[in-house]
Amino acid sequence: MARLRRALLRTVTPDDIAAIVRALVARAKDGDTLAAREILNRTLGRPLEADILERVEALERAQAVNQGLADGLLSTIAGAGTPDRVN
Repeated sequence: MARLRRALLRTVTPDDIAAIVRALVARAKDGDTLAAREILNRTLGRPLEADILERVEALERAQAVNQGLADGLLSTIAGAGTPDRVN
């Protein structure tokens, strides 16, 4: 299998791939649902994968916000313990 893959990679050029993709997009625009599905799956990901990616990104954003809040709270607590600070 690895030999076949290497042979394909040596033979197929970036221009070949671009031409194939253009043909696939044209077929999708003409109503070919299999072509449309292929283009959408390759560019946006399969629906389940896209949903999982969106959830991971949302969790990462929430974690960043929570970390910022925690850092701010720790700074406030640390600053409250200084003797020259007036409360």
